[in-house]
Amino acid sequence: QSLQAFDPAGVAMAKVNFYAYGTLRYGVDPAAGALDGDLWDELLTGAGPGLVFPPHVRGFDFDMTTVRAIPAVNFYASSYPSYGARVAAGDLDGDRFAEIVAAPGPGASYAPTIRGFSYRGAVVQPMSRVVFDAFPARQYGAETAEGDVDADFYDEIAAAPGPGPTLPVRFRGFGFDDRAIATLPGFDVVAYPTFFGGSPSLGDLVEDGREDLATGAGPDPAASARLKLYSYDGTTLRPEPMLLLAFPGGYGLQVAAANLDL
Repeated sequence: QSLQAFDPAGVAMAKVNFYAYGTLRYGVDPAAGALDGDLWDELLTGAGPGLVFPPHVRGFDFDMTTVRAIPAVNFYASSYPSYGARVAAGDLDGDRFAEIVAAPGPGASYAPTIRGFSYRGAVVQPMSRVVFDAFPARQYGAETAEGDVDADFYDEIAAAPGPGPTLPVRFRGFGFDDRAIATLPGFDVVAYPTFFGGSPSLGDLVEDGREDLATGAGPDPAASARLKLYSYDGTTLRPEPMLLLAFPGGYGLQVAAANLDL
């Protein structure tokens, strides 16, 4: 579960290379966001999807010299005993502090329940209004991402089913108005002919001020590592001509969007 950061040129950052959970097995789900409201993003991790790993979420700060654990960002996102957690960070309520969203890992009986948590630099608090099932089938958890898809300065949530072999891969979007979670109209697409879930990410790849949905298929042996891109106009997800084959072979693609060339 070593977490390694890279600069925009793809060079590994020697000072950001650490074990988030003190083990060599089952990986880690990383994210980043301005959890304390400053101009610097903090690191966020969910434990990997091993049978013995609960949904342990941790936060880390980097001061350009040392990575330090944030003591207050150290919690379990649900009561499930295994398969870890999927995490994302974004400003859901427009207060300039990134909120944490977490979903269960791919346990066969684990519901795709997404939960929100606020931090604001002090203590982590569950958000009682951000608890919802992203999909009707209560299996295999969920993958999630955050981003501002409608340019309203509030981040939205994108979700895909976890990599269970029985659920069709759908990508859905949800908004939060500081009162309740609502389904985004038209933000719903089946991007790949696979039943192994998918990987969502949100970023302004079209460069129109709205964050777009970048997708990869889940770990289906027959699924190509092809990235698909969709833009959202408030009512419809529109496929964009960008179709990137990231790698040869199968087993899908994990994706993340970021602004690397500021």
